[in-house]
Amino acid sequence: MLRRLSAISLATLVVAAGPAYSAEITADGAKALADEFARYIGKDAFDKGYVSITPRGESYLVTLDTEKLVKLVPSESGSVTVDGKAAFTAEPLDDGTWRVRNDSTPSSVTMTLNPPHGPETFTYTFDGPIDGDGIFDPSLGVFRSYTGRSNGFSMTGPGVQAEEKNISVTMSGTAVSDGVSDIEGNAGIDSLDETFTIPDAPPMQLSVRQIGQDFAVKALKGRAILDLLAFIVAHNKEDKLAAENESEFKSLVNAALPLFDHHDQTLSMASLAVESPMGPVTMDNFGMRFAMSGLVAKAEMSLGVKAENLAFPPVGIPPWAVQLVPTAFDVGLGVDGMDLEAPSKLFVSEMDINDPKPVTPQVEEQLAKLALPTGKVHVTIQPTTVLSSLYTANATGDFDIVPAEPQPIVEGTATITMKGLDETMAAIQAEAANDPEAAGAAMGLTFAKGLAKTNPDGSATWEIAVAANGSVRINGQMMVPPSR
Repeated sequence: MLRRLSAISLATLVVAAGPAYSAEITADGAKALADEFARYIGKDAFDKGYVSITPRGESYLVTLDTEKLVKLVPSESGSVTVDGKAAFTAEPLDDGTWRVRNDSTPSSVTMTLNPPHGPETFTYTFDGPIDGDGIFDPSLGVFRSYTGRSNGFSMTGPGVQAEEKNISVTMSGTAVSDGVSDIEGNAGIDSLDETFTIPDAPPMQLSVRQIGQDFAVKALKGRAILDLLAFIVAHNKEDKLAAENESEFKSLVNAALPLFDHHDQTLSMASLAVESPMGPVTMDNFGMRFAMSGLVAKAEMSLGVKAENLAFPPVGIPPWAVQLVPTAFDVGLGVDGMDLEAPSKLFVSEMDINDPKPVTPQVEEQLAKLALPTGKVHVTIQPTTVLSSLYTANATGDFDIVPAEPQPIVEGTATITMKGLDETMAAIQAEAANDPEAAGAAMGLTFAKGLAKTNPDGSATWEIAVAANGSVRINGQMMVPPSR
């Protein structure tokens, strides 16, 4: 997947030129495109022959000389050998966009590293070329559409063998305003199989099926971000920025803020299995979800993880506790209450780009205060579920956290509801007479049930309240006295 995404990134830079070129493909047009491309990767890339652009038919052929590029790796670090060149075509269209298509890709890459314990060689072998085709819009700095596919690749190295099959990616971009777009897409891998070999131990095997990734970015400032990149490349060899250049840099950064409004991403796996010396670990429908805002006034982020049909080897788990091990879960956490817009603008305004410490301690203190306008962070326990063969537990919660010394001040509530508490207690009590650990667990559950509120459906609920003074109450009963 890295190889495919690298190709997309390079294609993006090549066709990021602002004005459209004539539909007539000429040597002068190739030179003009190279000059524009040099804004983003530097003129040396063309002067030294790492990248070349030539006319070919109705498009320009962009070629990476992999043989020259690998020589940039310091010999003391190792070596890289690439079998074949990487190239794609860029065709200017009448509406100012570019059609970008993959032309050729290396068949294999071999890397030899030189760590202290001795050389290590890794070889990546690609199962055929990448089939990539997209429409890039320079005015937005993103692809309006892109589809890519490859048969996959295999990798071998010291103690590891891996193979990915049938890799695909699609993405699209829609204009929101001048230079700003919404993008969304997905990527997929049919299968991943990996074998790890550890000295003096049986091999471990990882198998994953149907890996999927969906992503969306709202209000991405793609054009402004590319303009900022061009400035950095143009001045990267300067020890210090002149005053007028520093002013331009700050203007470009401000134009790129807040980078984007919101980003969402999900990862899914239909099944995952690990064969280890201790036994198999398996799960189905594993998923992760992640969301975050850009550098905006009402910043937030969240993370969630879920899985079904969990199965673990019973190593280290006493027999009476096997039924307590979760077979499925869905947990989530959210954080908000932050302002990232105000401190970002202040930092850009006050920074001295030529100083190793770009802002003063006084400004750093202001930044911290601006980031938490209410002086606290709000944390949400999103609807969370944990299941086993005996019980189903659900939880939600809201807490405010105030940074303080020697420890933060926490205030908020959480609700935990459990179905199957009586069945769980009965299963553990059946083993308590023969196992001291089971007896201890049974006592703990008995105490917890005494604190619980019983609902009409027989489930148990614990309302937990944490006060700013450090006290903790469960269903109104004081459990921890105030400490402040």
